[in-house]
Amino acid sequence: MKEKKQVVYLLSAMRPSKANIAEARKRRFQRITPDYVLVYDGEIPKNAVEIKADDLSELSTQDMNWLQRCNYELLNEFVSDHKESTWKAFQDFIQELKEKVKEEIDQAEKEKSESE
Repeated sequence: MKEKKQVVYLLSAMRPSKANIAEARKRRFQRITPDYVLVYDGEIPKNAVEIKADDLSELSTQDMNWLQRCNYELLNEFVSDHKESTWKAFQDFIQELKEKVKEEIDQAEKEKSESE
């Protein structure tokens, strides 16, 4: 299965005009309120300003909850799209862990028998 290209999502805000709302509705994630429009997408729409990480504290609780739901959906998709590689990496990790634990046990047993 071919893995999708990873998209970096950016948060932006616009005034709630007819044109801006129409633009936001074309995007995957949008939050339209009477006072502002938030868009979470791979690019910043025309007439929007990017909301940087330092500005996230200015968002309302409802805005933060919406953004968390967007990220949760994206994370679930990523995991689903990368099942094979994720599973292989997990199996490799477990195998390496087993080998390291066995080495530690063998070393401890060797040191114990040498000290007796």
